[in-house]
Amino acid sequence: MALRKGIILAGETDRCVGTMCSGIPTQLLPVYDKPMIYYPLATLKQAGIVEILVVTAEDHLAALEDCIGDGQALGLRVSYQTQDDPRHLAQALTTAEGFLAGAPSALIYGDNLFAGPQFEGQLARASALADRATIFAQTRDDPHDRAVITCDWRGRATAVAPRSQGSGSNLLITGLYLLDGDAPRRARSLVAAAPDAQIVRLLQGYLDDHLLNVEELAPCSAWFDAATPDNLLDAALYVRDRTIRGASPTSCIEDDAHRAGHIGVSQILARTAGDCETTAAERPRQLAATGTSTALATAIAAGA
Repeated sequence: MALRKGIILAGETDRCVGTMCSGIPTQLLPVYDKPMIYYPLATLKQAGIVEILVVTAEDHLAALEDCIGDGQALGLRVSYQTQDDPRHLAQALTTAEGFLAGAPSALIYGDNLFAGPQFEGQLARASALADRATIFAQTRDDPHDRAVITCDWRGRATAVAPRSQGSGSNLLITGLYLLDGDAPRRARSLVAAAPDAQIVRLLQGYLDDHLLNVEELAPCSAWFDAATPDNLLDAALYVRDRTIRGASPTSCIEDDAHRAGHIGVSQILARTAGDCETTAAERPRQLAATGTSTALATAIAAGA
């Protein structure tokens, strides 16, 4: 079976943040100590994904390429695709058909951040289901109109709809979708629909075919749609708090890549060489605090 590939929808500047990031991709705004796009990259890496396509607007391509490059330093293989409006999920899936080549995919919005002690396990379980679609949802009150899912007492999906239709559900669908290899074909008929309607209709098709799985995020899990100033600040404070307390990291691509054998200590040292000056003793502590494993931190100390 083909390995799952990743797609990140990135580059929009007009969704909610307005003039806050005029002229630059929202996904390059900092969330505490990393560009926003590093978090969805790390989420895909946690799912075991190595090949990733970043979909962005033409005028944001150079900035994203400068930030991520080809992904090799992060243990990834990153390529890029431009389209007029990166929010158009259906268009992204159809134009990525050659990249996917029949493989299942994980599609994530570039301003969505996920964390929590149970999230990685849920992600791994969902990623193993390559013959269906899986959505991640969380119960919360949200003032913005977004898609919601309704489930029965067994946790099985029964309806998906925009919240404005008054379904009564507070189970909000996040910006992470695990899809089967048939997703590009399903998306072709949805390209003309409004961006917000595309995901609802795509998921409805999977639901009608009894191929829609729902992973409800645990209360201890965090999900941020950082497309608004308030949410962006909340996400940054959450990451800062966990970093300072030494809690389990929200995201550390280098650690995941090292554990998977995709990069070595020398590559991590090269990436950190341009950081603010730190002593050899401080460097592993810094990296450990931001998520690098203890074993890796010790190796870095020996090589620093």
